[in-house]
Order: sequence, then C-alpha cells, then structure tokens
Amino acid sequence: MQIQTERSGFVINRSAVKGCVDVLLQLNESVESADMYRKLLEPDILRESEAFYKSEGERLLETCDAPEYLRRVCCLPLFGHAAINITQVEDRFYAEESRTHHYLSSHTFGPLRKILEDHLLTSHLSTIISMPNSGLDVMIDADKKDDLS
Repeated sequence: MQIQTERSGFVINRSAVKGCVDVLLQLNESVESADMYRKLLEPDILRESEAFYKSEGERLLETCDAPEYLRRVCCLPLFGHAAINITQVEDRFYAEESRTHHYLSSHTFGPLRKILEDHLLTSHLSTIISMPNSGLDVMIDADKKDDLS
C-alpha cells in the first residue's frame, strides 16, 4: 500500500518501509533458501506493479499526446535539458529506480523495469508513434528535436 501511495504522488515514510524490507531481507527459512523478501514481498510488489502500470499505460494513452506520454514514462536526462523541469515530470522509470535504491531490494529493479517496458512502452509503441497530431511523423515534420530526443 505504501508503494501505491507513493506512486499516486503522496509522500511516504521511506525509512519505515526500508526498515521492514531490511528485516525481510535478513530472514531466511534455511541457509539455502531465498530471503523472505524475495519469497513473500517481492512477488506481491511485482504483481501489484504489473496491474498498476497496465492501467497507467491505458490512462496515459487517453490523456496525453505522444511527446507528453513519453515525458511522463521514459528515462529523461536529469542534467542538461533546460526545457524540462524534472519535478513536473512523472518519469516512471526514474521513480521505480529511486524506489528500489532507497527502500526496496536492488534486485527488484530488473523485474520492475521489465514491467515498465512491457506495459508502458512495448505494448503501446505503435499507438504512440502513430498518434494523430503528435506522433512520430508530426514530430519529424515539425522538427521537434526535443520531443524526438
């Protein structure tokens, strides 16, 4: 629930979540078994993430043009891009990387990144590219270099 709350734009107590995650990372049923985080928590995180990003991709397709969709989803350069205020952009890849860096297991980012790629990019790529008035052809014709980058 805390991850969902944070994805919705609210502030959570990351250190409290990290403390719980750290306990699960240290608990094992046996020396040979995976930690309790990977066994109990990570599958739920990934399942909920998949549902969230499937819905998020559909919502963004309905509400954004192609450049805005890509700005909200894709990894943006954090430096040297004066036209974009990073605090106004919902960069989902950056947010998930930050989440795994600050309070989840770093192991979780690989599967999360795959979920993001599958549900925000790959499955919608042809729709984004062919959006009327904002798709790839329009960006090329209008020489929208920032949007194309």
